[in-house]
Amino acid sequence: MNRFISILLGILVFLISFMPYETMAQNTTKTAYQKRLEQIDKELAQKFGYSEPNDIVGLELMNGMAEYLKGRNTSRAKIYLWYINEQEAAKKLKTKVDFDREKREQEEAKFKKTDYYIIRERIKNNFEEWCQKGEFESSTTYEERLKDSSVYQFYKTCTDKITYYYEKINIRGDLQQYNADNQYFPIIIYFDSGDYQKDRFFNITIPIPVEKAPYFKDKYRNDKWEKSDIGNLVFVDNYLVLKRIKYSGKKYDVQIGKYKAVEFAFKDLGIQNPYCADAVWNIDMIRIAEEKRIAEQRRLDSIACIKYNREIDSLILAYNQELLQNKYNFTKKIINAVRIQCGPGIETRYNTAKNNIIDKYNSIIAIAEAAKQKEQDSIACIDYNKQLDSIVESYNKKLLQEEYNFDKKTVKFLPLDLNSGKKGQEIKDWFNKEKKNINEKYNSIIADANNNKKIIEDYKQTNFNELKSFKFVNYNYHDMYNNCPGYLTRNIANPSAYNSKYSNALVEKLMEVTVDINTQLNNEWTKNGQYFENKVDFFNSFVKFWPYNVVSINPDYKTILKEKKKANK
Repeated sequence: MNRFISILLGILVFLISFMPYETMAQNTTKTAYQKRLEQIDKELAQKFGYSEPNDIVGLELMNGMAEYLKGRNTSRAKIYLWYINEQEAAKKLKTKVDFDREKREQEEAKFKKTDYYIIRERIKNNFEEWCQKGEFESSTTYEERLKDSSVYQFYKTCTDKITYYYEKINIRGDLQQYNADNQYFPIIIYFDSGDYQKDRFFNITIPIPVEKAPYFKDKYRNDKWEKSDIGNLVFVDNYLVLKRIKYSGKKYDVQIGKYKAVEFAFKDLGIQNPYCADAVWNIDMIRIAEEKRIAEQRRLDSIACIKYNREIDSLILAYNQELLQNKYNFTKKIINAVRIQCGPGIETRYNTAKNNIIDKYNSIIAIAEAAKQKEQDSIACIDYNKQLDSIVESYNKKLLQEEYNFDKKTVKFLPLDLNSGKKGQEIKDWFNKEKKNINEKYNSIIADANNNKKIIEDYKQTNFNELKSFKFVNYNYHDMYNNCPGYLTRNIANPSAYNSKYSNALVEKLMEVTVDINTQLNNEWTKNGQYFENKVDFFNSFVKFWPYNVVSINPDYKTILKEKKKANK
């Protein structure tokens, strides 16, 4: 246990005590404790071979800590143990001045983690950036911008930042044991913004009659809490909290105790700007602006409601007159009346209603037109499928007889289904497109076959005599260079040279041709070809390709041949 405590103490000392002394140097008079810490760090640096503390010394100390924690008795581990012991001993020199200073530093560090500080600093940074003079901004224009817009920009920046953090707030409510005597559920509420690490909790009570409590508990979900409007934001211990939140549409007051209004005074930012020196922004500005916006929106929605409903009525009337006059609308279908509700989102509801009416009209018209076209479309569909079948049959007969169509490629098409939904010109367009595709595919296969033929003929004719007399030697790097000149091996059917641009079938045909032409390969094939599946199998077993266009007899050929003979017994 003592060793464990020492380890924890050592880690803590390392994390918070080993630091450059610029911060301490800000105080003109150093305490005995500070002087001793400086001396310890200087001695530490000297133990690691440096005259003064630096980052490398810190890394060495960290390595020493790691070795010590692993139980290693190294020199660095000993130095680390010496260091934490000296740090601990130095604490005896602390005076009230040291304790007060540490307390101030801790409070300052704690304050810098709060929502208030973080948001204020971001407001400051954004506003300072806005206050910078632009490269192409004259001094007069710059001064006018500051004079006319500084206050507005400060208010806008505050609003934007608070709104940003308001939107990031997540709420979780953990249900506690039901209070049957007073008939309510206690709930612990947690606020978490997610942008910086914090987790603060408060209490809420939800009154629930005892007969409904089991059902409420069964259906309760801790992640279904919602934020109320932004005007309920306050600072509690400099953290953003909502005074009121919602669950299942109902609002509940959060028991937050003492709080401060959300506001930022420009003078607290530490920025020089004479045009907004006395400006103070507060959360009510958002609420007031929102109330004005809502009131104006309601007025506009009321006007739009009358306008949109009249347009919808006129559209339905015109469509229904046309539908009733259409002789192919056998069931006399019409579009029913639609009424658009007023309120926020009325324009979206209008567009949705209008699109639905148009869709309904088009649907009725489509049914009527379908009855008219169904018969002639069915006849056209059958006729076009027959024509394409005849073309495909004729082409495939030729392709399968083509000697150099090694992959036996054919053409095909997907017949048009009578229920495909295509009509009139669409069916004709489909036929022409399929016919064109079939012709293009056929011509492409024929072109490939002709190209295959040319490649094979070229392969036979190019350096025919040298290819015929080429002698494959056993594996010997020197002999390969003497007997297998690089230019000649380009005429050998090297898979790695051809596979990137030729099909497997063409490469295999080249291998067969090589076996037929080359005397050595042909003799070996005549002698042992019976043990291989085909000439391609024989070629791949007998020939070995090496870097730099060098080729030889496969060093494993004899082993392969032996195994194949054994398998054929």
